[in-house]
Amino acid sequence: MKRRDLLQRLGWTMAALGISEAGLSLLGRRYYQALAQPTSRKLALLVGINQYPTAALTGGVTDVELQRSLLIHRFGFSADDILTLTDRQATRQQIESAFIEHLIEQAGADDLVVFHFSGYGRQVRQGEVVQNTLVPVDGGDPSPANPQVNDLLTERLHLLLGTLRTDKVITSLDTSYLNVSDSQLVGSLWLRARNGVVDGVPSSEALAVPEKLRQNLWADTAKLQNVSQLPVMVLAAINPTGSPQGTGGKAFEAQWNGFSAGLFTYALTQQLWLATPATTLQVSFSQASGVVEQLASNEEQPRSIGKKSDYLTPNSILGADGVVRGVEEDGKTAQLWLGGLLPNILENYGVNSLLRVLRCPSGSANSAPDFSGTVGHRKSEAQLQLRSCEGLTAKANIKTGDSIVVGQFVQEAIRVLPRSLSLTVGLSPGLERIERVDATSAFSGVDNVKTVAIEKYPQPVDCLFGKVDKGDSLSGVQNSYGLFWPANIPISNTGGSKGEAVKKAVQRLTPQLQALRGAKLLRLTENAGSSRLGVKAALEMVTTQERFVIGLQPVRAEIPNGLKSPSGLKPPSLAGAEILQVPVGSRLRIRLKNKQSRPVDFLLFGLDNNGSTINICKPARVTISPVAATHAVSQGARGETEKSIFKRQVIAPGETLVVPQAASVEWAVSGPRGLVETKLIFSVAPFTQTQEVIAKSPAARDDSSAMLLNPLDVAQALLEDLHKASEPSASDLGLSTTDSFALDVNAWATLSFIYKVV
Repeated sequence: MKRRDLLQRLGWTMAALGISEAGLSLLGRRYYQALAQPTSRKLALLVGINQYPTAALTGGVTDVELQRSLLIHRFGFSADDILTLTDRQATRQQIESAFIEHLIEQAGADDLVVFHFSGYGRQVRQGEVVQNTLVPVDGGDPSPANPQVNDLLTERLHLLLGTLRTDKVITSLDTSYLNVSDSQLVGSLWLRARNGVVDGVPSSEALAVPEKLRQNLWADTAKLQNVSQLPVMVLAAINPTGSPQGTGGKAFEAQWNGFSAGLFTYALTQQLWLATPATTLQVSFSQASGVVEQLASNEEQPRSIGKKSDYLTPNSILGADGVVRGVEEDGKTAQLWLGGLLPNILENYGVNSLLRVLRCPSGSANSAPDFSGTVGHRKSEAQLQLRSCEGLTAKANIKTGDSIVVGQFVQEAIRVLPRSLSLTVGLSPGLERIERVDATSAFSGVDNVKTVAIEKYPQPVDCLFGKVDKGDSLSGVQNSYGLFWPANIPISNTGGSKGEAVKKAVQRLTPQLQALRGAKLLRLTENAGSSRLGVKAALEMVTTQERFVIGLQPVRAEIPNGLKSPSGLKPPSLAGAEILQVPVGSRLRIRLKNKQSRPVDFLLFGLDNNGSTINICKPARVTISPVAATHAVSQGARGETEKSIFKRQVIAPGETLVVPQAASVEWAVSGPRGLVETKLIFSVAPFTQTQEVIAKSPAARDDSSAMLLNPLDVAQALLEDLHKASEPSASDLGLSTTDSFALDVNAWATLSFIYKVV
């Protein structure tokens, strides 16, 4: 067959598959359902590259390990059926050969196939045609003298996917394709895109069709013409069907304490560790996307392509925070993998944190687990007390209970957090040396704030201090100093005046820094995956016909009762986006359910995209940004409403409560536009200290605003209240809590609605 005829035939085949240059527009099925349903075999090819000849990455290999651990321990893959290619192994030829030999030639009609790629992507232009590519370790950099590139064209990937004989195919791509700047370093994150559009010619080897692929392809030509027979789930760090330019078209990797990983891969695998049968793909992916946007703002917006069904069907009712990887020879120490913990939790996971070991090993996920001893810290239960933690791995002392074996799941029991938690501020690489020196000196005088210089490589930070490049009413005057999110997005209203000294800028920003520290503390209470408190919340949009938006509850709260899993959680209305979108002007309310046999207290806060904390339990006539409260009561009723501002918020046993409670009060979404978190915090004990601190807040006495002016004090008081509610368990276990908070998962639950105001 002549080369032109072959390429034409390939083009025809790809057209039959419904593939265009726009990207992966194949139909798909939900990730978790496909992973969990019984098949004769489960095969995976995982590719991750760090050691590029130039501009090396640091998180690609970690991504492979995250996926591998998830597939083996959470979804029952055999280690022998997972092929990994990392660094020097990940040449274009080896990737294609592995795809053909490990996946295409072995996968039968009922088998499950997973393909993952973490590494650089780029755009290659040949004449007027621009193609997205995945850059293998030997991709090369084109030049006028040698224009050839050896990349894996995304169209070639489509062809490989379409040649599989099974319709249970999942593809995960943690890469992006276009870099419009001169550097991969963006704020404190690293961009997984090589340069801008490069002029190049695919090598003859990259275009040639291997004989094995050609034989398989032509044998299945009739099948390939029917797109509906090839449902492929595509999950990507950016929109794989649209232009990678502009907002949301960037995929980043980040540095945490001890390891680097792709934001998308880490967030997705962490959510899937926690998933249960009642969790929908939409909820898991929405939560993962929210975690990504918290770190990368709107610069990275994960997308999924494929048909979404209502509920997932996993091969186990259990969620987990990690797995036992080994038991040391002394029989007293366990080696753990903690990939199921949120990244901010794992970074601050304190020594002495307690984990319970489930009796059902991860390798026997289909068998019924034994829950005796999973509630109330019974002595028959195997318990692990954290001794040290490095990256995603940890060592723990085997404290009490039965002997443990490799492969058993571990779940949080008591979370230990440091009382003196600091905020980490990165000094932007755009600052001059003298400015960095002045900033370091100025920040040294701010309590519990530490600085790190970001020069050539990413660093783990909470925010950045740097110069405002473009002046506007939100970010400040050009060339002034301000704060930025890790992806170098300005934090609104933090810019100063032109000519301001660094020391003055730091002094001016100190209240905002303390507010960010307060928000950091609030986020450390999130435990929807590990809490055992029987509560439930539903976010509703109030219209002429009440519309359910999304429901949340602790996923493990009901498991001990007859092996029941959480039910009744409906998928969010995403309307094509992966994060729930709420238009300005929408009226919202939250319906709370206490499923316990005892009263449960609750608090409700908002965290906006400026880093501000908002008390939205206040049923007065206030303007709350981004949630505004208005009511139609007369001035005569105003005093009666204000008397209930600091009323204890309690849900009676078995009761349902709607917030806002007053029929005359509505929550109207006003602005600013951007990412918003609404945090519901439940406790078995009253929030005594928290209520006292809120009552003393200047904002609490101001009828015009519910913005907390003392968010750090509120957050610290909240942790004290949760610590006190957990004291019985911590005392029984002999935990030393002088320098730490010890929080029992049976005593509290923090649920977060993450959505975007548009």
